[in-house]
Amino acid sequence: MGEVSQEISSIDTVLLSAVAENSGAGGYTPALENVGTTPFLAMQVRQLKRLGFKNFLVEVDQVSGALIAIADGLTAEGIDLEFIRDPKELSGHPEPAGRMLVVAASVYIRDDMLARILDGDGPVIATVEGSEENEVFERIDLNTRWSGVAVIDSLPADAISEIPEGWSLPSALLRQSLQSGVRQLPIAQPALEAGNLLKVTSAAEMRALAKAKFQSSVRQQRCAVGAFIFAPIAKLLVLNVATTSNWLGLMSPIFAALALLASFAGLAAIALASGLVALFILFMNKLILDFENKKDTGQIIRPLSWLLLALALAVVSWQQSHIEGIFAAAALTGLLVHSHQLPLAVERARLLPTPAFAAAVLLLLAIAGPFDLGLKALVILQILALLVTQSMAQRDATGLNRP
Repeated sequence: MGEVSQEISSIDTVLLSAVAENSGAGGYTPALENVGTTPFLAMQVRQLKRLGFKNFLVEVDQVSGALIAIADGLTAEGIDLEFIRDPKELSGHPEPAGRMLVVAASVYIRDDMLARILDGDGPVIATVEGSEENEVFERIDLNTRWSGVAVIDSLPADAISEIPEGWSLPSALLRQSLQSGVRQLPIAQPALEAGNLLKVTSAAEMRALAKAKFQSSVRQQRCAVGAFIFAPIAKLLVLNVATTSNWLGLMSPIFAALALLASFAGLAAIALASGLVALFILFMNKLILDFENKKDTGQIIRPLSWLLLALALAVVSWQQSHIEGIFAAAALTGLLVHSHQLPLAVERARLLPTPAFAAAVLLLLAIAGPFDLGLKALVILQILALLVTQSMAQRDATGLNRP
């Protein structure tokens, strides 16, 4: 993800828009449409909050029950959000020495593209080509359209008073900034075609955005089993079912505890199957947090789940091959933890066996195979994979450092 923190300190406020795209009772309001199971406005705010922005103004036609529900949810997460309906309410935003990030209605921008826009001093207006394929963006002149993203300086009171009532605030601020000669930053057409910045104008495009965001989250996952086996199941749930990280996070320690109880009862297959389900829930919970741009608030739940799973593996290993099993389980656990902490690129990290892979193999061995030999083989496989992967990573680094 792009680093944008250097410029954020000078940006006092973010102005977003939750107005309907078309006037009348049938107006389409992108801010209220779901990206997966998350309202578009909430997704925008959480993304910008994660990047370091603090204060949010949202332009609205009227404060509906749906908007209040979104605001209540964001406020519960510690996010400062204020609705504005009149240009006069812009007074004092941003602070006299601060700047404002303006994002037009239905505009989605990736972190790295926002970093590029903010990579410079002073106000800036991000623009796109004026061609027909960009007709969803607001036109500036014959050859240029507004991307929907700009950074502006604080406005004097007389400038705010000149904004007519009923005008789109982002558009009005754009016009004033153009008159002030604010620098324009063109965004290349290939960057738009790659989805780095989008203006989402329909429910179908929201669904397409949800799928693209989900795939982006999957690409960042280091676990090969998660990316290629868990992910298709998670995709079905994340995009179509009202699944949230709040209750899902509580399920992982429950299944991990079930795995431990089953291991004490001598039910190795049930213990390992329960452990595999707990690992799937942990994977899916992280995927949802990434997808929804939320912080992980389960500081206790996640470590507790891992501890219970490690104990379950130790008990199953003891029952299968006693002291040798305990040592093998401890070695495997340590190697898995070490592998997880290595700063490897995703494609290299996926070459390493993961807890999900180990649990699946051990489950098969518990059902129909020599468990003790399989456990020792997993330890050897983990060591070999670590040596190969680290060798490949060093070779990659050497290649990058060559002149």
